[in-house]
Formats: sequence, structure tokens, C-alpha cells
Amino acid sequence: MQISNSAAINGYKGIQEGFNRLDAASQQLANPNQTDKTQALLELPKQTLQVEASAKAVKAHDEMIGSLIDIMA
Repeated sequence: MQISNSAAINGYKGIQEGFNRLDAASQQLANPNQTDKTQALLELPKQTLQVEASAKAVKAHDEMIGSLIDIMA
């Protein structure tokens, strides 16, 4: 039986992408030469939700795999 890890892989990629975008937004906010900080401020909660949703996808995948292992054991 083959079990796909694509949900976990996509979840981890989503977490990494969210953290990368959070980092970029934080750098824009910290830049004194950046006068318009509106976009960076809007990115913070958006990317926080991205990371949280991706983490939930990874957790759901892990729970599903755990249930399958329990069933098969």
C-alpha cells in the first residue's frame, strides 16, 4: 500500500512560504526609507493565517497517517 505525502509536503511548503513573506514584510516595516508601510502591515495577519492553515494541514495529515497505522496494526 502506497501512502502519498503530498499533503504534508504542501503543508510544509506553505509554512515556509508564509515565514518568508512574514520576513519580507518585517524588513519593509523596519526600513526607514520605506515611506508607505500599508502593504507590509496588511501582509502580517495574512501570512500569519497562511502559516496557521498550513500547520493545521500538516497536523491533519499526521493524524490521518496515525489512524491508518492503527487500523493496519
